[in-house]
Amino acid sequence: MISYIFGKSEIANGGTQRPAILSDAVEAVIGAIYLDSDFETAEKYVISNLEDTVKKSVSGVGIKDYKTELQEKLQIHGDVKIEYITISETGPDHDKLFTVVLKCDGKELAKASGKSKKEAEMFAAKLAAPGHRHVVCYSDSFYATTMRARAAGRPAVALERQAGGQCPK
Repeated sequence: MISYIFGKSEIANGGTQRPAILSDAVEAVIGAIYLDSDFETAEKYVISNLEDTVKKSVSGVGIKDYKTELQEKLQIHGDVKIEYITISETGPDHDKLFTVVLKCDGKELAKASGKSKKEAEMFAAKLAAPGHRHVVCYSDSFYATTMRARAAGRPAVALERQAGGQCPK
């Protein structure tokens, strides 16, 4: 079944384990069911196959959205300019590593890396959160990339957090 959905390159390079590619594949399958039949059939497919995932998402048990949480905390006293700036993209197209800097009103709060821009931004927001005590934070995919870099004698990208993690007033 996997060979019908994914190309040889994606299978060989771990694409069958990448969340972004998997979600795109699920979306494509649901869209194909809808286009081939109707909304009710697509809805039945989603409910029968994704019921637990939908329940977790609705109940808030899924992935915590650190970007939204940080934005709410930083804007509690008024509007501030929050920016996520991609400062580097390294690696081949199938195995990129993105590094972003999180700034608030021009002040750098955190720098983080991840396998997608979204993942890097989420890590930076987590690191910048007030009261965050851990300097290093990474996913399994980032950890694996870091270990490969070290094994090859290349420097691993460090995740940094500036003191305080709050915008200047």
